[in-house]
Amino acid sequence: MPHVAVWIDEESNLAPQTVEEGSYHPGESEILVKVIYSSINPADLKHAVFSKGSRNTICGYEFSGIVEETGAGSKFKVGDKVFGTTPVDYTGKGRKPEWGGYQSRLVCPDVLAAHVPDSLPLSHAAGISLIARTMGDAMFNLFKFPFPPEDRPHAIGTPFLIWGGSSALGHMTIWVAKLLGLHPILTTASPHNAGRLKGAGATEVFDYHSDTVTADIRAYMDQYFDGRPIMQAFDAVSIPKPRHTVELVEDCCAPDAIILSAGRHPRHDGPFGEREYDWPILLPDGTLQVVRHKSDEGAAMQRRVVDWAAANYGWLWKLPPLKIVKGAQAGIEESKRVAFRGAGFEKVVVEHENAMKSLKANGW
Repeated sequence: MPHVAVWIDEESNLAPQTVEEGSYHPGESEILVKVIYSSINPADLKHAVFSKGSRNTICGYEFSGIVEETGAGSKFKVGDKVFGTTPVDYTGKGRKPEWGGYQSRLVCPDVLAAHVPDSLPLSHAAGISLIARTMGDAMFNLFKFPFPPEDRPHAIGTPFLIWGGSSALGHMTIWVAKLLGLHPILTTASPHNAGRLKGAGATEVFDYHSDTVTADIRAYMDQYFDGRPIMQAFDAVSIPKPRHTVELVEDCCAPDAIILSAGRHPRHDGPFGEREYDWPILLPDGTLQVVRHKSDEGAAMQRRVVDWAAANYGWLWKLPPLKIVKGAQAGIEESKRVAFRGAGFEKVVVEHENAMKSLKANGW
């Protein structure tokens, strides 16, 4: 019986597509997963804007589900509950359709998957892997804060700015910054999200809509922290217009501050979700630009962070409110909204209805 997937074409348009049953089989150290939930991320569509390798294939990265088949040497077994993210186009020849996250079955390398603990709902698990990996790369590989964050010997006590606190990535970074003892933790968001972000650990929340937001942040540091400079900051949204958010971050920080950007920017380093691979980006003009991200040590840290995030979910941190939609068409509409208008303070996942019915029928 065929299953439904979401295809992204040469023009980055999304449309439902059927995939024949039995089309996919895992290779060595890979798993075939019956997908219960697919998670929506800005990268699902944004990668296709600058990389032809993310077009003409099945869209999406993140998932949660049940292992149906294992390849030789896999650490998983049939029936395991798993979550994870699938690879970027590390071949330079285009993402394989079996890697697409928006389908009822997919193939995933062991290194990008993890077990779902009993305490973690499958719906929430689908939205954890990429933000945990990206946050972990920023905070522990690039800023080099101590891991695990709750085991620090003492509070670090340095100012930290997170631009875009109501994004899923920014929100998780706030939780971890609090565990690390960073202070003050400053972030930007819409005013109606301020209370929940302070509950996650933000010291103060500034309205990013305000024309004076950067001046307000500097004035706050002058008034309450004797003008201490902000030496570390993370642009968790990387929005280029009307003025690039990383430039707004620069206005708030010391000239020699370490600033990371979640998107590609010529002046600043940034985290990457999969340190297991370099990324040969196939540009729209057909040339190949290899982005050197691979780091065995960095990838090992990312996997540790993913396991930590799953084990401590609901206790030391949690996602923004979850929005669950059903069906391919609903997933397509949400993908476009999240990529081009932002998700707001929520995490969106797509439930695969037939897979969920199958689970319930088998007593899960």
